[in-house]
Amino acid sequence: MADVRSQTGYKEAKDRIQSVVRDAIKNLRAGNVPLKDLEYTVEIHEDPVEKMKEKVLHQPYQCAIQLIDSGKPVHTGDTVKFAKVKPFNYQGRPFTVKPTEQVRDFHEVNVEDYVRNLRTALNQTFKPMNINFNEEEGKVTLTDFI
Repeated sequence: MADVRSQTGYKEAKDRIQSVVRDAIKNLRAGNVPLKDLEYTVEIHEDPVEKMKEKVLHQPYQCAIQLIDSGKPVHTGDTVKFAKVKPFNYQGRPFTVKPTEQVRDFHEVNVEDYVRNLRTALNQTFKPMNINFNEEEGKVTLTDFI
């Protein structure tokens, strides 16, 4: 967008943006994205063993508990790396992430969660430019009322 100098250039840039995003979503759904590119890296700020006692276990702590159970120590200040996966039960609780190293197959990845997060982030940025990444055209969002 920094090089756009005319209305025609603006329209072409918008078209390129939409094409890039469509291709990214298509590649994600086809499993053509390396798992490393989907990885979240988060620092642990509290003792994961203590957090396990809480009713809600946030994703970094879900990862930490799985790492601890696999024999890898995780302490306050450590960094964990995980991917969002389809929900599964772990120790009687619903988990939505796995340490990246424990994801066995791309089919475990919750692709639609990544697509939804991508759309949410981009829609916030591109809505003022009238670029819409929702597949469900005509869908009304809260920002449509504002």
